[in-house]
Amino acid sequence: MSDSTHLTDLATEILSLMLKKKYEVEKLLDLTREQQVLLQEGCYEEFLTLLQSRQQVIDEIEVINLALQEYPSFNEIESDSINHFAYHEQISEVSAEIKTTFFDIWQLEQHNKQELGKQLENLKKDMVAMHQNRNRQSVYDQRPVQTDGAFLDRKK
Repeated sequence: MSDSTHLTDLATEILSLMLKKKYEVEKLLDLTREQQVLLQEGCYEEFLTLLQSRQQVIDEIEVINLALQEYPSFNEIESDSINHFAYHEQISEVSAEIKTTFFDIWQLEQHNKQELGKQLENLKKDMVAMHQNRNRQSVYDQRPVQTDGAFLDRKK
């Protein structure tokens, strides 16, 4: 097998993994957008289900990252081949798209965390108010304790 064929095979494998990673990262972005909608609508059970789905996608991305680590960096491979240059361009483009998508995910995550924090604070305030109202109501609902004896008339 010639060096050119080996480089082409190597580049094809790296590009294939990068495209899989791009697909998974785009799925992660879609799931993050869905989470944003569910947070706004207050659908917390569905939100938790999406968290599990997101974790599965993140795990898949980690598997791909581990596979990519087994290959040498494409920048380190020296070749004057035109195919090498073409693959290098494609891999660079896919890598840039992945970075952009990760940045979009990060921005959405920050927004979702802020929204979740606000909703948590509102829930805490509502629980404190409910507890205070229950305490106030219990003061008015208490029956007075009878301190005097009771007279029972059993004559008839």
